[in-house]
Amino acid sequence: MGPATLPPMSETNAAPPSRADWKTTSLGSQPIPVHCGRLAYDIDLGEWECAWCDDRIHVRDIPDWPRPARTAAAVRS
Repeated sequence: MGPATLPPMSETNAAPPSRADWKTTSLGSQPIPVHCGRLAYDIDLGEWECAWCDDRIHVRDIPDWPRPARTAAAVRS
C-alpha cells in the first residue's frame, strides 16, 4: 500500500456524508456528530468544528464545553 495522498484543494471542503453515516465523539457530557471523529477549535469564531470538513458545531452556550481563549502572549505574536 502506497503513502496516503491528500485530495485536490477543491475537494477538501466538499459536502460531508449524510449525518446518518457520521461517527459520534464527545466533548464534555454531550455527544457530537463528526464524520471524521475529530474536532478543531476555531479560536477566532469561538466555535468547534469538524477537523476534516470545517462543519461548525456551535457550542458557545453549552456550559460544560471548554472555550479556549487567546492568551496575551498569543495576541502579541
